[in-house]
Parts: sequence; structure tokens; C-alpha cells
Amino acid sequence: MNYRRLYDLLVLKAKNRSEIPSMVEKHHILPKSMGGSNGKENIVHFTPKEHFVAHHLLWKIYRTKEMHYAFWCMVTKFSKDGRRDYRVCSRTYETSKIEQSRLLSENNPNKGGRSEETKLKASNSLKGKIAWNKGLKNPYSDETIERMRKSALNKPPESVETRLKKSRAHAGRRRGPSPLKGIPAKPFNEKYITICPHCNKSGLDWNMRRYHLDNCKFREKENLY
Repeated sequence: MNYRRLYDLLVLKAKNRSEIPSMVEKHHILPKSMGGSNGKENIVHFTPKEHFVAHHLLWKIYRTKEMHYAFWCMVTKFSKDGRRDYRVCSRTYETSKIEQSRLLSENNPNKGGRSEETKLKASNSLKGKIAWNKGLKNPYSDETIERMRKSALNKPPESVETRLKKSRAHAGRRRGPSPLKGIPAKPFNEKYITICPHCNKSGLDWNMRRYHLDNCKFREKENLY
């Protein structure tokens, strides 16, 4: 079947239409992916049904990835008001779906699985994190640790009020509305605040000693083993 001739007849019919329908959609006669312009000579107004047929014909004419993607959008997506005045038959949808799956498979950068180099990097990273969690070895290099420490030390420590606001904002998040909302906060005594010497982070003394000071990722290298 001469799809090119059918496409030209469809464009000619739309250009010579005497009465403009109530609902029309703008279409590029020569697709922009193939060098088409936005000039008036390259624009035609189709009804939604004609627009669908036009993209179907363009896909059958050129059989390119760009033409299929445009047609796939016509098959699966709807207009802004949520409707089109055409229906996609099951055979058309199946053919388009198979082609879409084939194109995605061909253009998948991870086709054939990850390379051995990528697997080795992932394995080493995971081993380092497991060792770090067990307190055996820091997974970061000396340069990374030093860069992270300098970045952390350049930030001023958070005030007690800021940390309290964050704590109250997260309270009750998993159980619904916070029970602390609307209740004024009690001020902390400064003598109960501890600042980490490695990363400048501040917090309540008993929490810092229990959870942070010995586990700070910026502590000295000799204490990591």
C-alpha cells in the first residue's frame, strides 16, 4: 500500500477544508525531527482522528524511532480535557506496543547485564559500607574524608532552637499529626549541649555521646580500625 500517497491526500484534504471543525490539532507536515520548520507552509490543522491517522502513516512510511515515539504518544496519551474523538483498536495497540518494547530493548544501555568493572565497583562499595557499619574500616579514601571534614567544619553549628524545631517537625510523622504541635518548647540548658570536634555537629550531650561521637565518619584515621 502506498502510505505516502495516503498521507499527502490527508494533508491536502485538511488544507482545502472549507469549514474548520470545532476541535483541531496543529501538525507539522514534515516532522521537526526530520528538519521540518514552524512556518505556516509546514503547518496543517487536523481533527484528532486525522491527527492519529497521520502519525500512524508517518510511522509506516519512515519506520524511525522518532516517528514511532510520536505515534506511541498518540496511542497512549489523551488530550488536555481527557478525551479524543477516536478509538484505538486492539491490533493497532498491540503492534505499537511490540515496537515500543523492541526499541526500548535496543536502546537500553544496560542490555546484556552490567560489565565486570561495574560489578566490581558495586561489590567493593558494598563491602566497604558493611565493614564501616561493623566498625572495621571506613569505606571513604583519605582525600574524601579530608574534603568532607573541611566542608563540615566550614558550616556553623546549628543552634539548639533550630535542632529543636527539626525534631518537633518530625515528631509523629509516621503516626499522624504531631502531638507536640502548638505546645511551646522548653529551652535547653547550654551545659547539656555537646559539639562534635570532628564535624562541628551539635546536640544533646547524652545523645551525642551515645550515637555520634564514636561513630562520626570524620574522626581520625587511626581510630577507624
